[in-house]
Amino acid sequence: MGTNVAFTALARRISVSGLLGMGLVGCNFGKRNVAACNDWVETMDATFADSECGGTDFGVLLDSGCDIFEESKCDVGEYFVCLEENTECSEEGGEINTEGWSDCVSLSTCE
Repeated sequence: MGTNVAFTALARRISVSGLLGMGLVGCNFGKRNVAACNDWVETMDATFADSECGGTDFGVLLDSGCDIFEESKCDVGEYFVCLEENTECSEEGGEINTEGWSDCVSLSTCE
């Protein structure tokens, strides 16, 4: 029975240290959120590349660009999904309509 307890404790330590090493526990939300934001910018660029809104710089549409998420303390990945779902191109004026983004604001914070 003592061997099982020692093995279980060792297995737990290996699991936790592996998760920490991969950045899945604790910190690194900021780095992951900046990466998610950069992925979102690339996705939006590709999505609208062949539309009237093709020249839009999505990184600039965010108030401070993707770096604003560097200090975040939680996962805000759903925020970028929401932005993607609520972005439209006005084919007449060739401008991105961001009115739907207001529905996403609550997903961008850790509150």
